[in-house]
Amino acid sequence: MDGDTTTPDTADAVWERVLSLREQVAGLTRTHLGVLRGDDVQGVVAVVEEITRMTATIEQGLVRQVIDQGIATDLGYKSPVPYLRDLLRITEPDAAARVRAADRFQPRTAICGEVLPPRFPRVADAQAAGVLSPGHAVVIAEALQKLPAAVDDPTRAAAEARLVQTATELDPARLRCAAKHLGAC
Repeated sequence: MDGDTTTPDTADAVWERVLSLREQVAGLTRTHLGVLRGDDVQGVVAVVEEITRMTATIEQGLVRQVIDQGIATDLGYKSPVPYLRDLLRITEPDAAARVRAADRFQPRTAICGEVLPPRFPRVADAQAAGVLSPGHAVVIAEALQKLPAAVDDPTRAAAEARLVQTATELDPARLRCAAKHLGAC
């Protein structure tokens, strides 16, 4: 599967990749990391962070499926939030944040069945590439949502692109300040 960039199109293929990933991560948790020195530590820390950021996109896609397929309501829940809280043993605010992330950064399905792009496509792409953390993504989405309704789509897209680029150089707190100076909030 190395180098395979095709999207699995069967449940079995998805399960195979997820279980393989779990096995690889489990192996790393049992690895003595004290053998790493200097640049190796720095490099591995950076790659692990990139992987962590990429897995947020997977999680968002799965939450999107919970929403689109009505899994929570089929099981008697009023919404996906309490369902995710119970399934994942997380707080309700954390579950709500995951639902918001899926709504913002994953493709959506219209009532007629048409697939709509993510509300923030550049953020979604950067998260999938491991460039942005969930914190960066939230800051950008919140900043863009504060733009006046009169701002046209090309200007919004340019602001999103600029904030994504800025986020590659700043932590989320500093990005929030930069967003204010860029006029995106």
